[in-house]
Amino acid sequence: MPPVLSRTAIALNNMGVEMLHRHLFIEALATLHDATRLMKEILTNQHVEDEWHMLRRAQLRLCQRKSASFHSSFSKNFPVFMDLTDDPTSFIKSMKNAQCHQHNTLYTIRISDIDTACYEDLDMQSAILLYNTGLANHFANHSYSTMPSLMKLADNLLQQITPEENELFIQAATIQLAIWHCCSTIPYLSHLSKALPSRARELEAMLSPHNAVSAAAA
Repeated sequence: MPPVLSRTAIALNNMGVEMLHRHLFIEALATLHDATRLMKEILTNQHVEDEWHMLRRAQLRLCQRKSASFHSSFSKNFPVFMDLTDDPTSFIKSMKNAQCHQHNTLYTIRISDIDTACYEDLDMQSAILLYNTGLANHFANHSYSTMPSLMKLADNLLQQITPEENELFIQAATIQLAIWHCCSTIPYLSHLSKALPSRARELEAMLSPHNAVSAAAA
């Protein structure tokens, strides 16, 4: 059986996503960094500290509130975070919605069902974790050079999944669209989105064949 992320790494990913939704960006980054360390352990067989301590720290971070210095007017500059739906057609429709772009919506990804084929693939799991870590890195103002690298790594991992893998490919393609949407929404990542639109349109056509047929007939 191929290696997969530990349940602890998956739990940390989902807790990090919850922190992003609460605008606890520094806490989210720390939590997702712990998850990536566990991912590295799977890939390199390196030992890391007790997973229980990682979970305990993440639980304590979830109990925190925004600091008093986090002014409400400042928080309005942050995007609306939404969970990426498992329904590709609905996701594509929401991306086309002008109101969605107006409100600067970004999509986070929870690994919500580890018993399905979509989430038993290490490339898929790693790409999701890298993508979420990139978002946390950006909003925690940690490093402007790190997020593009993480997005590229996530996209490269997803490209390893081929159309022959059916359900897995559809999920991977949907996440690639989320990466493209993120890059086109955040100004300093716009140079990355310019390299993705043609593939994004191809993926969109594959995920929404009815729309593709209608466009061809027009």
